[in-house]
Amino acid sequence: TPALLDILRQANVVDAGGQGIVYILEGLERFANGQTFAPVASATADPGVAATGASMAFLDQLGDLHGEDPFGYCTNFMIFGDNLDFETSRDRIAAMGQSAVIVGDESIIKVHIHTENPGEVLAFAIGLGDLDQIKIDNMAKQTDALSAQRADARAVRAGAPMTVRAPASVAPARTIMAEPVAPAVNGTAAPAPGRATLERQPNLGTQAVVTCAAGDGLADALRTMGATTVVRGGQTNNPSTADLLAAVEAEEVDLVIILPNNKNIILTANQISELTLKQVRVVPSTSVPQGLAALAAFNDDHPLDQNVRAMTTAMRTVRTVELTVAVRDVELNGVQVAKGQTIGLIDDQLFVSGDTTAGVARDVFARMPGADAELISLFPGEDAGKNDTEAVARVIEETFPDAEVEIHAGGQPHYLFIIAIE
Repeated sequence: TPALLDILRQANVVDAGGQGIVYILEGLERFANGQTFAPVASATADPGVAATGASMAFLDQLGDLHGEDPFGYCTNFMIFGDNLDFETSRDRIAAMGQSAVIVGDESIIKVHIHTENPGEVLAFAIGLGDLDQIKIDNMAKQTDALSAQRADARAVRAGAPMTVRAPASVAPARTIMAEPVAPAVNGTAAPAPGRATLERQPNLGTQAVVTCAAGDGLADALRTMGATTVVRGGQTNNPSTADLLAAVEAEEVDLVIILPNNKNIILTANQISELTLKQVRVVPSTSVPQGLAALAAFNDDHPLDQNVRAMTTAMRTVRTVELTVAVRDVELNGVQVAKGQTIGLIDDQLFVSGDTTAGVARDVFARMPGADAELISLFPGEDAGKNDTEAVARVIEETFPDAEVEIHAGGQPHYLFIIAIE
């Protein structure tokens, strides 16, 4: 990727997402070939054989991987009706089998379930409404067919003549497993290991705002401005799709706005609307200051899309300055940076570097027109000292003498200071 993007070449790094895809594909290849995650050939792998449906070594271990439980029937269908009780129907059907994925609303329910008795499931479902698109696959027969194909493939490679078999009447099963979203407990949803936590407050409105932040002070500021849920995560610890989906599903309303507050979270946020039945909109904020400005424009009495337009317009009126410490030597955007120096960014773009925090603050503000600044909010990070905070505040007052200056607790990691200029 450094050969494709100048900014990666200048920073002497690779694209993290691209590297992640490489690791995922490498893991899939090793698993399919029966290899361990160390680059050592497994005894079950077939050296030199491509990973195709007939040669993937893990299929030989299907019985061990699945265990002794019966495979049952993969049952899929849809229910159409009026005033369907979705939650009750979902719970009743899910109790009749395993690997249930059930979605819908009061007019339509889509069901996928593994069960030993599909007749029981269908008998219950037909009492709810009209059934359509019914599909039942015998997974035991599918497994037998796959095992036979594997045996034939091994025999052929050993020199035996090929056995010609009639085609299986069913295709290999493809099961989509849904991970349950942990419910909220005392206002905080249970996080997956090592992932973000969700901090919620009561919502008496018809719409909810889910936002992201790292740092106690920033999270408090967002809640004060009206965010109903703050997903704790940010730079170097971006919340996952599951984190954001859990936050949306935990809301008691069906109209939800997401404020990512980080450019690296926007793509993840945009996926949520496809994973939930709720109406979800994304206001593409790239910083906490933008998120705060957007929240100031939110009005629960206004329609959802009107709020999205107003919040998007409001966030663009804010400039974000960030002061942090360089973790390596680099030259980027024509700025030479040495490891350990303070660097100044404007709207996530590097502009200056220097040896003192106050000096960098002065230089970065010199790059910004200050005539229209009315309010400047300073958020010190968890590593910001009292002397540096006072020095940066003095620089702000000297640079923007007509603006009101406020200092709020930030507590964010990685960034010494986040500064909102409105």
